[in-house]
Amino acid sequence: MIRMASVEQAQALLREYGANRLLPMEKVSLQQAAGRRLAEPVRARIFQPPADVSSMDGYAVRFPDMRPGAKLRVIGESRAGTPFDAPVGYREA
Repeated sequence: MIRMASVEQAQALLREYGANRLLPMEKVSLQQAAGRRLAEPVRARIFQPPADVSSMDGYAVRFPDMRPGAKLRVIGESRAGTPFDAPVGYREA
């Protein structure tokens, strides 16, 4: 039967043996980085995209109105940074 170490035992083992196994930090090219782990978090220098944008096109509809051939009245529009705030009613999109 395999016996698991307690959290305290595992932490003690890491303190005792783990520090001796740490590799120095190094910078490598993106191609060489495959399969490796990061030594610290990566942070973007700039935000992309620089503004609120939507990556999806489509219509908001109610589930009961989703039938082939259904005719729905378009009641509004939503653009990036400007949400549509009205509820979508019966036979509306």
